[in-house]
Amino acid sequence: FHALDALDWSHDYEFVPYWRQTAVQLPDGVVASFYMDRRKARTLAVMMNMNDAPVNLSAQLQLDALGVPTTSRARDILHEQPCRIDAGTLTVSIPAKTFRAILME
Repeated sequence: FHALDALDWSHDYEFVPYWRQTAVQLPDGVVASFYMDRRKARTLAVMMNMNDAPVNLSAQLQLDALGVPTTSRARDILHEQPCRIDAGTLTVSIPAKTFRAILME
């Protein structure tokens, strides 16, 4: 929760766990949970790669379901590694057995 506090996240955010999310289809071994701050029209995606190999992900997001505008930009808030959203498609590399925290706003 320190990451949320550092972003001045609203305390009334909506959490969507990976087993309930329907905003993105992911390859086997990759899951995503979302922290949605509708007050500021931004969402934090925590994407975990449980595979033994890195994943170069290109996935179409349902941005409206995530509460962010179609003009949103993405940034990795922990590792500062490249990622982007282009026409609703998130492109990000996730190393094996680790996660990325992607802020979309």
